[in-house]
Amino acid sequence: MIIVVPAIKDRYFSLQVADAYLVNPHFIGTRVAGSEGGNFVLVGPDWRGELPVGVNALPMPNNSALVSLRIATYTETNEDVELIKIDQQQFDSVPLSQWGLAKDQCSYALPKLADTTIKAGSLAYFSYAAELFKENPPVGENRALLNTC
Repeated sequence: MIIVVPAIKDRYFSLQVADAYLVNPHFIGTRVAGSEGGNFVLVGPDWRGELPVGVNALPMPNNSALVSLRIATYTETNEDVELIKIDQQQFDSVPLSQWGLAKDQCSYALPKLADTTIKAGSLAYFSYAAELFKENPPVGENRALLNTC
């Protein structure tokens, strides 16, 4: 997914990018990248390919990520909150395969989350966790903590 970050000149913002183990390999925002914005794509460890001009790769140690947006408020008034909502609406994400298409030509949906309902005495949580470990093998200190091969 390409993360589209608008130029926000008048307030602090930060996109925290965490991997599957909640380690933060990247931050996008005013403090790190300035207020100009840009286009960023999170790429897993096995990804190979070409990126469009103007899209910056952010390598990830595994295949899942969590992105959290923060935008500063300075007055905590309703008017300021409404301005923040306008800023929030400028952020976007687009699959690499649909980059450059008009909005009405894009036909993507976020993947459905697995049913993680846990019943008493069920091993469903452990089955789900095992699947996530296959998709996101631990690296570095996480590998040692989980005692995996």
